[in-house]
Parts: sequence; C-alpha cells; structure tokens
Amino acid sequence: MADDGLGDAVLGEWCAQAFAGAPSVAGRLPSGTGESVGRHAERALALRMGALVQPVPAYRALRGRRPELIDRVRRYFAAHSTVGVVGAAGPEKGLARLCLLLARLEAGGALRRGATVEQLHRSIPDHEVCELVDLAGKVPGALGARLYPSSSPLGDAEPVFGPGRVPGDLILGGTLIAVTLGDHAELARRLRQLVALAWLDVEDRHRVRELGVYLAAAGTLTIWPVADLAAELLAGADLDTARAEFRALATAKAQRQPTVYGPEVWKTVAGVDWTYWDLWFCAVCVRDHGGDWGALDAKLSEGPYRGEFSARMWSHILDIEGRLAAAGISAAELAGPLVRDRKTMTKARSKVVQWIGIDRKHLSPAMRDTPEDRFAARAHFGGWDLYPVSPRPFYHDLIAAATPDLEGKGWRHRDIRSMFETLQELETRHAGDPATLLAVRRAGLTASSTAHHNCSDSGGFVSDYTSDAMLRFSRTDWRATGIDPAGFWRDFLEVFVMLSNYGVAYDRQGEVWANLGADRDLALVERLIDELHDLYVAGRLNWHASEFERFRDQIRPPT
Repeated sequence: MADDGLGDAVLGEWCAQAFAGAPSVAGRLPSGTGESVGRHAERALALRMGALVQPVPAYRALRGRRPELIDRVRRYFAAHSTVGVVGAAGPEKGLARLCLLLARLEAGGALRRGATVEQLHRSIPDHEVCELVDLAGKVPGALGARLYPSSSPLGDAEPVFGPGRVPGDLILGGTLIAVTLGDHAELARRLRQLVALAWLDVEDRHRVRELGVYLAAAGTLTIWPVADLAAELLAGADLDTARAEFRALATAKAQRQPTVYGPEVWKTVAGVDWTYWDLWFCAVCVRDHGGDWGALDAKLSEGPYRGEFSARMWSHILDIEGRLAAAGISAAELAGPLVRDRKTMTKARSKVVQWIGIDRKHLSPAMRDTPEDRFAARAHFGGWDLYPVSPRPFYHDLIAAATPDLEGKGWRHRDIRSMFETLQELETRHAGDPATLLAVRRAGLTASSTAHHNCSDSGGFVSDYTSDAMLRFSRTDWRATGIDPAGFWRDFLEVFVMLSNYGVAYDRQGEVWANLGADRDLALVERLIDELHDLYVAGRLNWHASEFERFRDQIRPPT
C-alpha cells in the first residue's frame, strides 16, 4: 500500500479516528452557539434539535415544580411544536423561550418562591431568545427536505458502525452527517471519520450513500457521495483496495483490543479488586490535580449542565476515597507509572472529565447508587420498621396491582388507576384499625412516589391521585397507633419532600400540616427540619433542602 500513497500509517490513523467515537448529536448541535447565547442556550438548543430525531417531552423538567406552569407548557408544545419542524416563523420565539426556561430548570436553576407563570416566563432575557431563534432558523435551510420525509422515520441519532460499535452523529435518510464547529483540524478529522464510518458499515445496515458536514455556527451543510469524498481524501489511491485493507485493520483492532467500559476489574492490589474506573479516577486525580480529590470534584462540578454527571462522579470519588483509605494506599500508589502513560491519560480524561461514550450499563456501582438515590430509598422505605404495623406487605400489594411491573425501569404506559383503586379498597378494609390503616396509607405514599419516578404523567392523573392519597394519610389518627412522634415526623418529612418534587398537594400543604397536628409538635418538627436540611445540603440535594425551609415557614403560626 505504500506505493499507492495510503500506507499503513494513514490506515492506522483512520482506524484510530473511527474507533475514537463521535460526540452525540445532542451535544454537538449547539456547539456553534458561542457564549453569547447565554448560560442556558446550549442546553435549550439541544432540546429543540433533539426534536429532529425523536420527540422530546421537555416538560418533564418542570414536573412537580409548578402545576400551572406544567399545564401551560404542555399545552403550548402540543399546539406549536411539531417533531421535525424547526424555525417556524410564528411560534418559534415562544418555543425558544420555553426551551431556555426548561434548560435553566433542568440544569438545577431554582424557581423563585411565589413567582407567577408570567414572571417565570419573563425571566428569560429577550436577547437570548432571539439568538436561539436565529440558530434554529438556520436548520431548515441547511437540512432542507431531509427534515420532512413523507413516510420514513426522521433519522437516527448516534448510529453505530462496525465490530467496535463506533457511534456517528446523525443519519437523515441515506446521509451520514457530522456536526462540527468548523475548526480546520476538527473538520479534517471529522471528514476522515465520516468515510471510515461508512466503510465500517459492511452489511449496509444504514444504507449510507452520502456524507455531510453541518457547520453549526454558519448553519451550512455540505454533502458528498461517499466515493467522491473518499477519493478526494485518498488523493488517487485505489478505493477498493484501501477500503478492504481498512476494514481488515478495523476488524483486527476491535478483536485485538476489546472495548473497556469501566466496571471491568483492572488489577488486584492489597487484596482488593480495582476497576478501570478506579484507575481512571486515580490517574486524573494524581496527574491533573496533584492527588487532591476535592480539586477533581470541583473540576467535575464546573458548568451549569453537569448535575447528574457531577453527582455520579462525586459518588464514585466518595467511594474510592473510602476504599483507598481502608486498603492503606494512595491514589498515586494505585495508579503507579500509568499516570505518565499517554494512552491511559487520554482514556481517563475522556471518561472522567468529558464523560464520552458512557452508557448507564457502563457505570460503576457507586455511580449507580448516588447519595441522591440513597436519600430517596431511605425516604421511601427507611422508616417503616418504626411503624406498629409495617407498610411493606401493603406496598407489595399496591405495586402488584399496577401493570406492567411498577418498579420496572423506563418510561412506559402502565395501568396506574388499578393501583389507586386497590389502595382505596385496602383503606376501606382496615378503616377500623388505626395502626393498620396508617401502614396502608403510608405504603400508598411510597407506591405513589414510585409511580411518579417510573411512569409518564402526561395527563396529570398520577399527581391528582397522589394528592388525594396524601390528604387521606394526613387525616389518619397516627397518634392513636402509639408510634414514636420523632420517628413518625422524620419519616413523613422525608417522603413528603420527595413527593413535593412532583407538586403533590401543592396548593393544600397547609391543610396537610393542620391535619397531622404539626402545631402540637412544633419544636420537635422544627428540630427535625433543621437536621434534615443540613443533612440534605451535605448530600448536595439543595432543592430538597430548600423545601425543608419552606416546610418550616408553613408550620410556623402567623405572627
């Protein structure tokens, strides 16, 4: 191959580019916005551009915060947001403003207490809206008829190619598109990557016939037939020979170097198995932050859109710090000379800092079980042993009444009404026994929260049923059961703060406190609220902590 101008070195580079992976379309499309669009515009544009490929139920970011706002956002999107239609002259400003608001909330922005829907709507600066509309308006002109296919799906985000399952950016029709800022070096790499991905599709699953580059800032799309772009890049080399040799090298690379995702065991040190995640964290901590875990944590928390990412990474930092201390070794000792290995550091930074190519199944146990997850589990189940009658068997009856499995993962349609009907039947059956009735109704709160976590509430009926269940719980004579007041209040406060995130009984919370008799235990409840507030702040659950402060204001008698 050296004689025809392509050489093993170039083929090797193409393999490396192909197997380096490609950024997701949701992350790449807003890259050309620049900082002038504002703090939240990049995330908002991702929400709008995601509609090119699949519907984005963006109102979920608001669910549980302000019921009126949820309903109005839902109605506006239903009336004006059509999947695949971007840049419509009439409603685009309204959609842009809502997307910016959703992005701000999804990024962890707080809703000002007492703010009206109109005030929240006006909190988005007009210049950010106009700039976002301008960006979105460039898309139809660039992608043209590819946005409006008559019968086929709109497209495929992150299609995968070849034995290494290498991701691309976006396929619309038969065109594989890379999205880029337009930097010369980046553009050259993405052009080679496009040809490499097309060549990796040996079985022609994606039926790629054209390759394109979308320059996000300029809003321009350039298209080439696959063979034309390959010939241009190969400068006269024989395409069939080059393609065959590239596929052979790519297959050998995939077979020779199985993909490491992170949870796999890397090595055993001090009698403990350490994973690749542990290696990558230690390598980045030592090489880039001098072994300071706090500095690494601060780095991973930078930026307005790092909420879930930084929470999962922080959870692993807490976990690995504890395991290193227990084993009596340092991060530098565990990583050893690999902190000076270029390939190791490139991989470590791409995973730990940039979060590239990570699916949920690639997470470490600590990333799966974050402090937020542990707080939620305790709120749902942690206080049940304090009840004179355990809510546990009734909870199992309730989730079994919903079909399919209420605890199954993923957003899907479930028959939730049957669960709430079963709850009312159990309440009626045990109405004469305060202890059992309290257990039934407490099980109903956890089952309701589980339904909110794992079901779509597009109609709002889950919130309505849950609010009714909460009011019935508050009317239960819990003092007659003999339950310890401190245990009862702590358990109720934690489950109530979880349900508040879904707007449960939002306009009737004063009634809930009055029914439960919070005024009779005011000093106790305020002390528990203070303890929980500090605990949740330490766990970085700041919104929940702010809700505890709101609870304190609600139960205090008016002055």
